[in-house]
Amino acid sequence: MKKITLYAAALVLMSGCASIDMSASHLQNTVPRFTTFSTVSPQAMTTCINNGWVASGHTQLARAQTDTGYTLQSTQKLVLDHEKLPMYFVDVNTSREGSSVRFYTNRADEIADRSMIGIIQRCD
Repeated sequence: MKKITLYAAALVLMSGCASIDMSASHLQNTVPRFTTFSTVSPQAMTTCINNGWVASGHTQLARAQTDTGYTLQSTQKLVLDHEKLPMYFVDVNTSREGSSVRFYTNRADEIADRSMIGIIQRCD
């Protein structure tokens, strides 16, 4: 009976983890953890954020140009499915004054969030 209970609990835990959507598009459909506007151009802001991220000891963010600016995202391998999934996503778009920056993450790590937000704020 104990084995059946353990197997059932393991299945419930694994199905819960497998159903979590951690794609960049999913992150963009959530409320950003941090939003700011800057007089700095999107290209300069993106470069600054990425350089600050690397200088603080984190891996380099993948940069992609969009129709309205740039995106930066990090990836981290998850043990369950061995897929590279975004953990941080920064959307930098052109605004009237320069750029708008939205920071998204699917991590529940307040220290890492504050570190990333601090990097974004220093680039402004």
